[in-house]
Amino acid sequence: MADINNLGNVLDLFISSPKFTISKDFFDYISLTLDLEIATKINDEINQITKAYSTFVKKSEQIKERMRFIKKYPSRKEQAEAIRQEYKCWAMTLAFHMLDEKPIDDLIIKKSLQKILNIK
Repeated sequence: MADINNLGNVLDLFISSPKFTISKDFFDYISLTLDLEIATKINDEINQITKAYSTFVKKSEQIKERMRFIKKYPSRKEQAEAIRQEYKCWAMTLAFHMLDEKPIDDLIIKKSLQKILNIK
């Protein structure tokens, strides 16, 4: 954890954590599992990541609700077209996973958060 203050490295830590939408909860988790000084040092990154994860969770809920209707379209082609028209970037990937009833694993979450946070 030599370069823990790097946003990408803090994101890696977040992905391996229970995942929090509240900054204080992630801060407390890092304080307990690593160190209070580290948590304090990366507080800005903690705030950015929990805000991004909150965005991810809210969008996931919206997509899940919308999938109830898109799944009723008569063909896969129409379903795919609806998803392409409604969602862009990481949300499109998430929507296709939900359409196919694939699990939303840590890799999908991480890639989505990387896009939200503009991390390469």
